Amino acid sequence: LGLAERFVLATSRAPDYMTHLNAATELRSFGARADAINQAAESISLAATAIVSSQGLALCLQRILAVGNVMNAGTRRGEAQGVRLGSLLTIIKTKGRDRKTTVLDYVINGLLKRGHSEALDEVASSIIEPVATAAKLSVAEIERDMAALERGLSLVIKVEEAQREITQKTLFAVGKAEGDAMARHDARSFVFLPASYRRPEFPCSTARSAAL
Repeated sequence: LGLAERFVLATSRAPDYMTHLNAATELRSFGARADAINQAAESISLAATAIVSSQGLALCLQRILAVGNVMNAGTRRGEAQGVRLGSLLTIIKTKGRDRKTTVLDYVINGLLKRGHSEALDEVASSIIEPVATAAKLSVAEIERDMAALERGLSLVIKVEEAQREITQKTLFAVGKAEGDAMARHDARSFVFLPASYRRPEFPCSTARSAAL
């Protein structure tokens, strides 16, 4: 077998081989995947901020609401207090008597006649680009990627905790074995003496005692 084959064979014999391999894969790809999710979320956040803070868009929506209430006068929709996002698409489909001019055309022309060209320019310059970028993204896909990233992170944490527990048990076993070995060695080298035993006196000690 080659070096790569021997490596795969050796690692496959390790306990929970696939779990550790999956954890390593998740850990290696975590940074790039997290950056991609952050960039997508930032694009959506920028688009939302541009829409909410746009004075020109607010003016357009106010005009659309007024025109819609006039068109729906005498019906339950004639006194609307706001515009639903889902209904905005109808303003490019609903046409006047000439079968050419849409509600959007009428609103834009009315704003231009009233001197609101700067507001329309602000909408074009600050909203179109970030909204177009965010429109290419799928919120559902971002949520799936985030859920997968969280599962991968949980797997890495689980493997790390299991490895820490194994290491602690191994260190405890090694320490206990070393302690037992030292205890056995001390027991063999230690000599128990009887209580009647007295330390012998050597000539030098006797001579020193006599001199004193």
